[in-house]
Amino acid sequence: MLFETYVLLILNLVLLLFTIILAFIYMMPVLFIRQYHNAANVLTGNVCLSTIVCCSYWLIYHILNAFYFSIFQKLQYIRFLFEYLSTMVNCLVVYSLIIITIDRYCIVIYPHKRIFKQVKWSYILASVQWLIAIIFSSPSLIKRSLWLDIYRLCFIVGIPSILKIVLNLVIFYSVHKSTRRIHAASESIINSMTRQNHHGRDMRLLKHIIFVFIIFIGGWAPYYLDLLIDFTSAETSWHLLFFEFLMILSLLISIIDLFLYNHELRQHVSRSLMKIFRSN
Repeated sequence: MLFETYVLLILNLVLLLFTIILAFIYMMPVLFIRQYHNAANVLTGNVCLSTIVCCSYWLIYHILNAFYFSIFQKLQYIRFLFEYLSTMVNCLVVYSLIIITIDRYCIVIYPHKRIFKQVKWSYILASVQWLIAIIFSSPSLIKRSLWLDIYRLCFIVGIPSILKIVLNLVIFYSVHKSTRRIHAASESIINSMTRQNHHGRDMRLLKHIIFVFIIFIGGWAPYYLDLLIDFTSAETSWHLLFFEFLMILSLLISIIDLFLYNHELRQHVSRSLMKIFRSN
């Protein structure tokens, strides 16, 4: 291995471990504290669980690959298994984020449908996401080829990107349209400030949608494009590790974003950590 490859590998392992810890911290209150057992937290907890599974796999994979690379190359069935698991865990994380977008779409477009606000709806979405990851990753069990890398690029980057763009644009249009109806319904001076607040809210929503999409594309697309371009290579190159670093960083930012937008849970975690530090 080149020196750059070793450095990137160590950096990726550290970042994977940090992401696992952060996702674990977020998930614990969702699992064990009753007040956080609601539909939204079930889906965000599912993102954390998927992230832990994904990062744990890549952590174990890189450690094994570093020490037992020759065995991996000799045993074909192990190579196929790892190809499948690599696709499956990445798909698991990507579609855990997609089902949150689908859930928000359903709540915004159908605000009076009670089913979309119930916990069982969140479990249905999460179950579908896990089934998609397990079933649609199965083509990776066959020998790696150009068409397989095209399939993975489309399935893990292309389709989720389209879903994110379309659903988020519909969400933004619906929220903005609702805001305009509120503006038209009142002309009072007091509501002038309300209109400014609503406009600011719409702009924050749009900026957040753009930010999340850029983080997603910037994190996942380079990795699968590199696999597609260099599909004949068996070794882990330094540039693939660099693009993997972007992928892990994208996951980490997604978890941090969950913390930032869940004020109640963030405050609970902050208070709990402060108590732990003070007791020590």
